Amino acid sequence: MRSVFQEQPEVAHVYLGSKRHMMERIFSDENEPFWRSAKRMELDVIAPPLFRPFIQEQFERTGRTIDPAVLDRLLDSQTELERGARRNEVLPRLRRELAERQGEVDRLKAESAKLRADLERLRNIDLQTLPGIKK
Repeated sequence: MRSVFQEQPEVAHVYLGSKRHMMERIFSDENEPFWRSAKRMELDVIAPPLFRPFIQEQFERTGRTIDPAVLDRLLDSQTELERGARRNEVLPRLRRELAERQGEVDRLKAESAKLRADLERLRNIDLQTLPGIKK
């Protein structure tokens, strides 16, 4: 595909994808075939109040109508899909951070267990047997 695109310098190509990490890898990893073949431009979600007139115009242009309640549901689902996509991007990062911190958690647990054992040993010391303590 890249060789075909390279033979078409007068043609602009747009690559779209919702999996940002995959898109980033495809164009930023020198081992990938599309490395450095595109400029990154991130587009945010089109705000529903701005998107509503466009959708209505497209229906009207083709001689159709869309029920306002259906359009509301459509725009609400777009917002929900975007929230879901953001959550899907955040979860892998949070999992990585959690894994990185697991070592620290394990170290703190071991230190806590050692401190509890030391405290138990201190509780079991017979103060009468210590040097300098009068009986």
